[in-house]
Amino acid sequence: MSDPLDQPEDEGYDLLYPFVVCRSQGGRYEDDGFTAGVQVGQIDTALKVALAAGADRYRATVRTALVQQLELVGMARGFPVVKVKQVEATEEYPAMPEWTFMTFLTDADHE
Repeated sequence: MSDPLDQPEDEGYDLLYPFVVCRSQGGRYEDDGFTAGVQVGQIDTALKVALAAGADRYRATVRTALVQQLELVGMARGFPVVKVKQVEATEEYPAMPEWTFMTFLTDADHE
């Protein structure tokens, strides 16, 4: 009997709950634009909390298409330095150019 956690992962991912206002669910908003807005909003909130807690950095994995927008969010929230790294191939996983690692920093001295 095989362990289900030992099986290859399905392509893509599912949401914890459906975005019922998106077109794929019969709603009026485009799926990609709506989910992009949700991720930017989550990171915006996380940066506010991180700065209030005294953090000098915040790391996130984001959709590559959002990098430029998130750089502006970082600047607005007190994290003007942003380091970006593409998700590269490893022995276990292929390269994933649609995802990017971002590190938001309060200043260059914290690199």
